[in-house]
Amino acid sequence: MIPSGTIALRRLLLTVALAVCGSAARAESKFIGKWSDNASQGSRIGNLTISKDTAVFERVAIYTIASNGTFGLGEIFKISGVNHSPDPEGCGPNGKVNYIVVLPVSPSSGTRQQAIKVIFYSGTTPPSPETINDDREACSIHPFGRN
Repeated sequence: MIPSGTIALRRLLLTVALAVCGSAARAESKFIGKWSDNASQGSRIGNLTISKDTAVFERVAIYTIASNGTFGLGEIFKISGVNHSPDPEGCGPNGKVNYIVVLPVSPSSGTRQQAIKVIFYSGTTPPSPETINDDREACSIHPFGRN
């Protein structure tokens, strides 16, 4: 017979494990889904669809991605491939995007639409949330809203 203290401890550990895994899954999927291109007419790159392993920019490219962790209130993704050569959003010495940073943006006044900005980053090491705004390896920033 298993002592009741052991059963209680197992239940507690299982509850904590489920809570932690559930939180991680929710945080990881925060940006997954469809996003509308919110740029002005001449700067549009198409709607964005983020899945676990791809970021599809309808008019530009499909990037193969993997989450590289949190980035301030957002998330950073490591790029392992792109379906175009040269990389249409690339810049810097190697001419390609190595990371995509997705950050939440406060909605415009009068709207409740969830919004994000995507930063295309060419550096070979991940950028820092504290310096990304002044980093010369940040190729471009693009706005999107939740479909």
